[in-house]
Amino acid sequence: MSVSSDFIFAHGHTIDRNNLLMPEVMVENFNFEPSKVLKPIFDAVWNACGYPGSRNYDDSGNWLR
Repeated sequence: MSVSSDFIFAHGHTIDRNNLLMPEVMVENFNFEPSKVLKPIFDAVWNACGYPGSRNYDDSGNWLR
């Protein structure tokens, strides 16, 4: 996972396990916000790279566009 700072990509962290298990997400209707539903999955990938969560969301769990 490489992260950028002012469009310069820093050396990233590798995934720390051979099998990366994603949390199950169930969508029961078409009236949902994709960024909210996918956040746990993105957080799991970032966690496996040594980050506390996705850097693409703010502290309230809102996607940063």
